[in-house]
Parts: sequence; structure tokens; C-alpha cells
Amino acid sequence: MPLMHWSPNLSVGIDFIDSEHQQLMAGINQLHELLNAGQHERLADALDDLLHKTREHFEHEENTMRDNGYRHLKHHKGLHDALLEELEEFRDRTASNDMHAGTELSDFLKDWLLEHILESDKHLGGFLEGVASKS
Repeated sequence: MPLMHWSPNLSVGIDFIDSEHQQLMAGINQLHELLNAGQHERLADALDDLLHKTREHFEHEENTMRDNGYRHLKHHKGLHDALLEELEEFRDRTASNDMHAGTELSDFLKDWLLEHILESDKHLGGFLEGVASKS
């Protein structure tokens, strides 16, 4: 059973951001399913894939913020950098067979993604929609 489900209230109103958020959610669900199935040997690969998708998503968001003069770019990027650091720590713990790391990771990611979307990215989406309407 998936840990997270996409719903319209998670939409930030920007198609590429919503699509990438859905991909990240699918990656988190995959990690959760591997944990539930006891397939700990596949966690490192799934986590590497999620890290790759997360880095790409953050790069897309940050470029969009920079291109549109988003004044909260530095703060938002700081949130992104902190998450990447946490993910890399979890990856290291998972690689060293820390069995608690996986469960902590899926809970952490679920909470982080939902909070980040509902707070930071919703604000960004509103800003970008405002920019688009002025064009």
C-alpha cells in the first residue's frame, strides 16, 4: 500500500513542478514498498534514483526561481540543500545496513515533501502564476 497519494490540494499550479512532485512521491512510495516487502538490498538503488530525481527537480525549480527574480530563492535553495544532505546521510546509513534508516527515511520524506509542497512550493507557485499573468 502506498505511503502517499497525490491529491489536487498538493498542486502548486505549475505543471512541471506538479509532475515532478508526483515523480518524487512515486519514488518515496517505492522506498516504502521495498521496506514493507523486506527488500532492504534494493533500498540503496531506489534511494540513489530518488536522489537523482530530487537533484534534477531542485535544479529545475531553482533555475525557474532565478529566471523569474524570485526573492526567496536563497531561502528555498537552503531548504533544498538541507534535504539533499539528509538524503545523502540516509543513503550512507542504508549502505551500512542500518535497518532503522529505511523506516526513518520514508517517514521523513513523506513529512518533508508534504510540508515543502504545502508551504514553500505553494508560495512559489503563486508567485510564478502572478509573473505569468503579467506577461
